Amino acid sequence: MKSQSSTSATGQSSSVSSSWLFDGVRLRSLLVHASLMAILFELIFNFLIIKYVKYTEIDWIAYMQEVKGFLNGDWDYSHLHGQTGPLVYPALFVYIYSILNIITLDGSREIGQIIFAIIYVALFAVVILIYIRYTSFDKNSLTFYWIIIMLMISKRIHSIFVLRMFNDCIAMFFLYLAVLAFCKDNFNFGLLFYSCALGVKMNILLFFPAVGILTVQRFGFTFKAIAKLVLFVIGLQVVFALPFIYENAYEYFHYAFDFGREFTYIWTVNFKFLSEDVFRSKLLSRSLLAGHALVLLIFIFSKWCVGQRFKNVFYLLFKYKNVENKPLDTNHIIYMMFTSNFIGIVFARSLHYQFYVWYFHTIPYLLMYIPYFKHNLARLVLFLCIEVVWNVYPSTPITSIALHVCHAIILVGLLVTPPPQKLE
Repeated sequence: MKSQSSTSATGQSSSVSSSWLFDGVRLRSLLVHASLMAILFELIFNFLIIKYVKYTEIDWIAYMQEVKGFLNGDWDYSHLHGQTGPLVYPALFVYIYSILNIITLDGSREIGQIIFAIIYVALFAVVILIYIRYTSFDKNSLTFYWIIIMLMISKRIHSIFVLRMFNDCIAMFFLYLAVLAFCKDNFNFGLLFYSCALGVKMNILLFFPAVGILTVQRFGFTFKAIAKLVLFVIGLQVVFALPFIYENAYEYFHYAFDFGREFTYIWTVNFKFLSEDVFRSKLLSRSLLAGHALVLLIFIFSKWCVGQRFKNVFYLLFKYKNVENKPLDTNHIIYMMFTSNFIGIVFARSLHYQFYVWYFHTIPYLLMYIPYFKHNLARLVLFLCIEVVWNVYPSTPITSIALHVCHAIILVGLLVTPPPQKLE
């Protein structure tokens, strides 16, 4: 009798376990199918946007004009201009948009839109893969369905890709390929893709604090780590720029990496509550830079470098100490990359409408990571508040303040939430 009862209990336990396993497998299978359906939907939806939504010309013609001089054999950056002004992007931008100029038969907007629809879907697929494969969120919950929904509902992001064709889209595509490669523990490809992103637009430097520290955490403060950073990040930029450096090095670096560039007040999304004089002031610029540096240091010491495996990066630097040569936790990689960029966004000198793509795809991760949002609905509300702000044109003092409030809520949440794990 006792044996029968025990057998029954064991069978019941096994049944429950099997049921739980079946549900888990079923949920994961549904998640994969939902992701594939979302990718297919986005492909169709982007082509419908191209067909039925009016295109607005902003920079596409200017891009084509800027690379025309290069295609005609002029390698002097000071000679490369478009209708919106001089070329102000690094060398890889010139090569990519030169290829686009050729593929689109001298800048056909319709062909360009199709290409950017494909880029949108490719970036979306890479981001979905990063979330599903490498984050630590419960794969058996509805969390991922909320994430997929968030990633699909942005009017502004669709517009930035297929109705504007900004170079920010290409830069961020390379950036997410870099994140994916880091998660796969392929730092060579990760640094290669990172350098490609940087070669398209300078905003990618916002990720560099995380990239540099992750490389040191993975390989120690060794010749190997430093060589990788120098070779891939700096060396590749020089290789990309060789024709322009040979022709006129000063003008190339002056235009492609102009850290003192003035932003246009009319386009700012985050500082319309300030007067134009204050917006252009050195005091504001220096204050934002100081705030950026301070918060970055807080995250470095209290969030990014807190395990026994490496107490902090500066200890490694001064002691030249090797760390154990094993892969980093993927959620730690994603957390560092996304928070490094977000801190830069919070303290950005100015945010223009196309800059939304710099961090849009990271927002669901940041919101899901913060535990004091007790329900996904609360996360969705904050997400939608950010989306609404980015869709109001022209921006107003109220929308700018609202954006800062939303950013502050997320930043405070990240500050009070422990890092993903303590690395041993």
